[in-house]
Amino acid sequence: MLRLIAAFKFSQALTLIGVALAALQLLRPEIATLVQRWVETLPIASERNIMQHAAGWITGLAPHQVLGIGVGALLYAVLFLVEGVGLWRKMVWAEWLTVVATGLPIPLELWEVGRHVSLLGIAALVANVLVVTLLARHLRQKQQRHASAAMVAAS
Repeated sequence: MLRLIAAFKFSQALTLIGVALAALQLLRPEIATLVQRWVETLPIASERNIMQHAAGWITGLAPHQVLGIGVGALLYAVLFLVEGVGLWRKMVWAEWLTVVATGLPIPLELWEVGRHVSLLGIAALVANVLVVTLLARHLRQKQQRHASAAMVAAS
């Protein structure tokens, strides 16, 4: 179970590294123009409209905002990598870190899903609740086994 959650954390880190690199590349004006041109070549109108909206939003951001997105994504990627490595190595501190780091944004995610229902938002919320629940249960069971072993050793 820990390795499955670690793999999930690694995939999140890789995604965020991709987002960060893309955001940092958009700071170069020729890349932003290239993205706009690419969107215009999309064959299906509905895809083009969605991508034009997204590209327009992204390229319309001020450079410091794009830089903030890139740096923020990299920082979150580092957090996910630390969690993933710790979970892969079955470190208790990583389990606690993951429970806290994954559980803290859940109220915000609930609010956001309530405000704007989206499949991606619901999927992220469900994944995070599942990770927190599984890890909390695992930690509780581990603590109970440790307490039982301590009682047996003491008697």
